[in-house]
Amino acid sequence: PPSRSARSPYQAATTAVLAAKGDSTVRLNVASGMWRGLPADKLAAAAEWLKDADSNNTRDEALEGLFPEWMKQDKAAAMAFAESLEDKRLVAAMFRSVALAVPSWAGSQWELVAAALRETPPEYRADVLFQQVHMHSQEHSVDYRPPFRGEIMAAALEGLPPSASLEKATAGVAQAWGMVDPHAALTWAAGQADPGLRDKAVGAAVESWATQDAMGASQWIDAQPPGEQRDTAAHHLARVLRTAEPESAWTWAASIGDPATRLEAQSAVLRKWRDSSAAEAQAAVDAIANTLPPTDRQRLVDTLHPRDAAK
Repeated sequence: PPSRSARSPYQAATTAVLAAKGDSTVRLNVASGMWRGLPADKLAAAAEWLKDADSNNTRDEALEGLFPEWMKQDKAAAMAFAESLEDKRLVAAMFRSVALAVPSWAGSQWELVAAALRETPPEYRADVLFQQVHMHSQEHSVDYRPPFRGEIMAAALEGLPPSASLEKATAGVAQAWGMVDPHAALTWAAGQADPGLRDKAVGAAVESWATQDAMGASQWIDAQPPGEQRDTAAHHLARVLRTAEPESAWTWAASIGDPATRLEAQSAVLRKWRDSSAAEAQAAVDAIANTLPPTDRQRLVDTLHPRDAAK
């Protein structure tokens, strides 16, 4: 529990929550949800007190719960407090809590999330957006949630500095958007200037689409001109099909023009196919063995027989 004695009723309440024994889930939920209705000055005082509280990580939950309420009432003070913290991981979590506080049932959910993102400093924005999109993707089957608005979330990523979080967020937007409007998602994905982001976004959109409508995704890829985008899309379609339809997946992998991408896709298909039908997988490799460079042929053989390759 905090080493200092509480100086007010809300600090006493926080002390009691942080020191509570027993069910940690209840403790964390109370710590994160006890701030509604407090005026801005009380929230400010509580935040300053919590900053130095020794709480076995429950302090972080409390600040994450307090911050959205404070942002509603005194945005400038709340953001100044966040900037004063040295623990950037905690700051990112506090800004995530603002976006996550948006009701998932609200018809204007994505507009409200975008507004929260505009208040988030650029260095945290991609991470906050990814967490929001990831949560939506995990719960996409819930009927009351409004459809994903890919154009709004895509706009929120514009101008952000390169980072691992930006890569995850870009792929996350493409995946979620691909479930509701794959053509729009792919148009946006293909327009990414950075080749790495473009590949991740195209791949995520295709996988999302193919999971729901493999035929539609197949027809779209088949109509694309030869090139990097088609190769990326075919690679990811093969990944989706390789468990249920390995022969079709193998055909799509073989249609890839770039040799390195084709070999990677074929290896990925074989890793699944060898488990369901080793004989069929072996026959597929044998059928093309004489057309392959020796190193590529050995790569596929090693994929089929990983134990032999390790000897």
